[in-house]
Amino acid sequence: MYLTLPLSAVDFYELTHCTSPKLRVYLPTMQLPFEAFLTTTPVRKLHKDELLVQQEDDLRQAYIVKTGAVRCYDISLDGNQQLIWIVSEGELFPASAPLETETRSGFFYSAFVDSEVYVVSRRRLLTFLRTNPNALLEVYTDITHKLADLHYRVGAVAKPKAREKILHTLAFIADRFKGRHSGQHIEVSLPLTHQDIADLVGLTRETTTATLRTLRAEGFVTYDHQHFLIRRDKIQEALW
Repeated sequence: MYLTLPLSAVDFYELTHCTSPKLRVYLPTMQLPFEAFLTTTPVRKLHKDELLVQQEDDLRQAYIVKTGAVRCYDISLDGNQQLIWIVSEGELFPASAPLETETRSGFFYSAFVDSEVYVVSRRRLLTFLRTNPNALLEVYTDITHKLADLHYRVGAVAKPKAREKILHTLAFIADRFKGRHSGQHIEVSLPLTHQDIADLVGLTRETTTATLRTLRAEGFVTYDHQHFLIRRDKIQEALW
């Protein structure tokens, strides 16, 4: 059962950033603006690699990841897939969906793993955001976090050496897809291949695999098939 309370933008910020243990006790039972909105939003199930949005598609709908993850990518002139972003649970995409000036998708979107996404018409989304400043603040906060992550990603790709590119990208992955701790390692909650990491940093799979082997020998990362464990603290010491 949810409690629905009228919240100002300031109230919402204080609640979602509060440190008071007493106040946090009530947060799990309080339905925040977008949560209430999503209770009446249909859900679509996607199988791994199922295409959801094509580049240049009309932006008639927006999506929010309920479970799983969605791949945002481009395709180069020679037919190679270029991984731009991995949309995680709770995130809205395409990122331009709340902007009335954007009418077409700039990228392809497909399921990274078996996933579920909320599907909402842009008209309904825009109407909701115009009349719900707390929800608009949620979207603004999400976009701000995403922009900070993108800046970090661009910085990683711009590094001159493969080792630096991959260390920064492993740190990014550990922070963004943090699972449980296994000893001193952070378990990545998302199954990743060497090709996925290569696509994120713009390297060949062969170079990525060779660099990952070296980093594994040095204790920065361990992996088995698509299961990665990352020493985030060790990477932090090496890079900063």
